[in-house]
Amino acid sequence: MSDTVLFSEREPLIIKEHTAIIQSLGRSATSTGPDGEKHDVYLTPEPYEQSLDAWNGKIIIYGQEHPNLDAWEKDPVAELTRIRGRKIGVVKNARMDKTGHKKILAELPISDAEVEALMAAGTLGLSTGFRCDIEDGRIKSYVRPHHVLLFPETQGAVPGDKGTWFLNQDRDFGFSELDADALAREWDALAKEYEKV
Repeated sequence: MSDTVLFSEREPLIIKEHTAIIQSLGRSATSTGPDGEKHDVYLTPEPYEQSLDAWNGKIIIYGQEHPNLDAWEKDPVAELTRIRGRKIGVVKNARMDKTGHKKILAELPISDAEVEALMAAGTLGLSTGFRCDIEDGRIKSYVRPHHVLLFPETQGAVPGDKGTWFLNQDRDFGFSELDADALAREWDALAKEYEKV
């Protein structure tokens, strides 16, 4: 995780960049189709590999539900209002990790205190919104990414893809106290701990 500080006339805006698995592949997940119904869909890796770069620059939305993509195309502001959501960032550095089950990793820069609090509590869910063609319960064509949704997890609201999560939820270096020597000492200590394992 890295932090970026932007200063304005009021308060400094701290943008925390989190690494996340935004989609696990080669397995089935629960997906909500255009009909609003939930379906089990096999997340075929090849269509995702073809569209990997298309995730970069897609919006990160915080809300309790995905926007309707058809309604979004007509009036994004009205659809964001309908779902009581807000834009909180954009996806960066989407890439394929082929270790174990293939998965898409990305950096999610976030500057929202409410979202950071949910992440710190371990109750922040992640889901992706995209268009694709499905045949026989499998994604069969190029995936057309639209957004990443972050939402408060509850007993009834959990990610359809159980393989999505944030990899670095609890590490904050605090820019006001950051100095290069202290950071170097911390990294050296971490490296020594790693050698013991």
